[in-house]
Amino acid sequence: MLKQSFFKRIILLILASLAIYACSDNDDGQNTICGVTDPTEELKWLKTEITLRKRDVSENAKYYYISQAELDGKTVFLYLDCDSKANTAPSVYDCEGMLLGAIGKEFTLEEFTNHSDIFVPLNFECQSE
Repeated sequence: MLKQSFFKRIILLILASLAIYACSDNDDGQNTICGVTDPTEELKWLKTEITLRKRDVSENAKYYYISQAELDGKTVFLYLDCDSKANTAPSVYDCEGMLLGAIGKEFTLEEFTNHSDIFVPLNFECQSE
């Protein structure tokens, strides 16, 4: 009977230790987005897109920007165009750079939360939201 009580205590101690370890915060205080701390530099596909946009000298480039948002609790990236004369459907990409669809087709703008502009051109012609 004494052995049974001893083993129960050992098992409870092990379970308590596992619970504490599983709930510990090991991110060193850094927020991660798509598994990285700086998606504009660490996500290769996004960094490439931003580089292309920085080099774009077309008249319309001043209207193109990229926003980060959440869709159903997951981070997504929106390729937006604020030119009121343009008839474009902003593209939506996931963390791997896969096209999920477009706003106005597969999604409505209201479905996205926590918007944050992560790239705007130097000669940006629009008001930041």
